[in-house]
Amino acid sequence: ASGGRAVGALLFVVKTGDPVRTPLAVAALAEAGPEALEPLLKLLVHRSRDVRYTARKAVAEMGITEAVPRIAELISSPKTPGRAQLLALLGHLWCPDSLAALEEAARAHHQPDLRLAAVKVLSQQSGHRVLRILRDVARSDGNNEVRHLAVQALIWQGDTASVPTFLRMLASERDFIRM
Repeated sequence: ASGGRAVGALLFVVKTGDPVRTPLAVAALAEAGPEALEPLLKLLVHRSRDVRYTARKAVAEMGITEAVPRIAELISSPKTPGRAQLLALLGHLWCPDSLAALEEAARAHHQPDLRLAAVKVLSQQSGHRVLRILRDVARSDGNNEVRHLAVQALIWQGDTASVPTFLRMLASERDFIRM
């Protein structure tokens, strides 16, 4: 109720680590307004899964896309817990920066589970650039699960420009790709 003045008190509650009150304090931070964005971004890497979840939810509800570069930095750090969930957060903060971060993760990340998470987020979006990224992943990714999800997303979105790619994939000798 007291807005930005409550941020310090709420952060104190988070610091105590109380398993019941900490997620409630993080949820209250979201209601404190833009002044609470910086503390919420720091809580995205908190040791408690519940705190990270509540912080992600709060940042998504705030919808401040200026946070996207910081979130992309967190995703690129191998020490950050819950990087796949942070990729999902980028889907809620849709802007050119989030699309670029998702594209980078879908095409070039060295961990297949993060490429898969990025493709999942991209499959829920539409647009010419998203379809182009999904087509590229469907053609060239080394992980069959990632490729399969990209193909499913292209089919679901009714991308007729992908038909030649699908025909080339049908000519493949690998059964998984033909399926």
